[in-house]
Formats: sequence, C-alpha cells, structure tokens
Amino acid sequence: MRMKKIVADIYIFAVVALGTASLVAASLAVKAGSVDPLMFVLLLGLAAAAQRNPVMLFRSSAISMSFAINVAAYVLFGVGAALWVNVVVAAVNAFTPKPKPARKALFNFGQLSISTTLAATVYGLVGGKTSPTDLTSTVFAVAISAAVYFIANSTLTAVVIALTSDAKLGAIWRQNFSWMPVNFLATAVNGAALALANQALGVFGAAQFVQPLGDAW
Repeated sequence: MRMKKIVADIYIFAVVALGTASLVAASLAVKAGSVDPLMFVLLLGLAAAAQRNPVMLFRSSAISMSFAINVAAYVLFGVGAALWVNVVVAAVNAFTPKPKPARKALFNFGQLSISTTLAATVYGLVGGKTSPTDLTSTVFAVAISAAVYFIANSTLTAVVIALTSDAKLGAIWRQNFSWMPVNFLATAVNGAALALANQALGVFGAAQFVQPLGDAW
C-alpha cells in the first residue's frame, strides 16, 4: 500500500507539473490582439456559471457544460485562451459543490490542462482553423478533438482513482465514463456552434447559443 501511495503521489505531481507547463507555454505563445477581450470575458463567465451548475444525471453523476465553452475558446482563440478557461473551471470546481482537498483540486487543474492541450492540438492537425472559417471542417475537427479530450480526460482520472482506491482501472472506467462519449460529442458540437456564431454575428450572436446549455441544465 505504501508503494501504491508513492506511485499515486508521483503521478499526481507529474500531471500537475505537465498541466502547469502547458498553461505557461500556451500563454506565452498567444499573440497580442489575437483574442477579443469582450468574447474572452464572456467565455470565462460562462465557464464559471456552467461549472457551478452541472447537469445532474442518474445516481450522483453529473456532467459540466463548461466543456462546450472550452471548445469554443480553442476554436476561436487557440489553446492559450482555452487553458485560461480551464483555470476558471478548476477554481470553481475546487469549491463546489463542496471544498476539495488541495491535491485533488490541483490534479483536476492538471488533467484539464493536459486534455485541452491535446484536444486543441489535434483540432489544428485535422484541419480546424483558429478562428473557424466554415461549418463542415470546424465541426469535423471539433468532433475528433472532442474524442481525444474524452480519452485523455477519462484515462487520467480513472488512473488516479485506481491508484488512490482499491478499485480496478477497467471497472472504474466502465462505471464512470463508458456512458459519456455521446454527451461529450454533443457538448463539443454546441461549443463549435457558439464559436461559429461569434464569427458570423459577433459576441451578441454567440450569446444566442448559450440557450442550449441552459436547456440541458
């Protein structure tokens, strides 16, 4: 058990360190003037509200619609902006619905940062543009990037649960994540729609796509 705890501590530290490095590197790469301040502030506010009010599902399960805001951020402004959206999400998650231990809060930040960095990178590799240029290529790239995000997010989280409990990795993934791919895909497409609406109609047009998030709640 002591060895398992040491491995868990090393794993958590590595995830937090890699997530922090991703945030710093992506932030330094953001070009001045490439981010619309008004839209960015709107995304931060929406992410905080979505994380504060997750959609409750069966038993004690819930899904946060903040992933849609995360997708919109990297589609519109790139990974740097999306990682700062994650900072807000992680901060809200650290205190809601109840305060979490610092180690858990930091791990959540790290795994969110890693998952988003991988998703945003794949979004660009499969033809997604920042900012988006057309519906078809954007939705296709977002769908692929959402799959990458889901795999990274669920795997990183399942591993830490396995290392800090007696449950088996496969059982953890099946119970907690096997039912979620469709939810992630639908949420990601809504995020893409929000980004495209902003491109076509500006920040007030993008605000119209907040309604589906409210409908889900």
